[in-house]
Amino acid sequence: MSVADLPDNKAAQVSEAMKESVPFVMNSGKVFIFRPLAEWSYNANKAFTVGDIEAWARGALATPSELGNFLDSPSLEVGRIIRYYDEMAGATRGEDSSSSPS
Repeated sequence: MSVADLPDNKAAQVSEAMKESVPFVMNSGKVFIFRPLAEWSYNANKAFTVGDIEAWARGALATPSELGNFLDSPSLEVGRIIRYYDEMAGATRGEDSSSSPS
């Protein structure tokens, strides 16, 4: 059997996770629910890619009226959510060992 024929369990897990809403509980106890990654609009995906956090959150939050509360959350907590989605999408933002030297 070829190694290429073996299942890619991580890819399957990521694919499945992209179809589920994700609730994040902040340290304050406030819960923000994000739409499944597979349901984000093109504009939300683009905003995430270019780092426009406000536009991304507006399109990705299951309840867009929570945008103000989300943006008022501590930046370290918001950053952890962003890193979660970075990893989910396979993005590295230039921090991976395969990046070219600066």
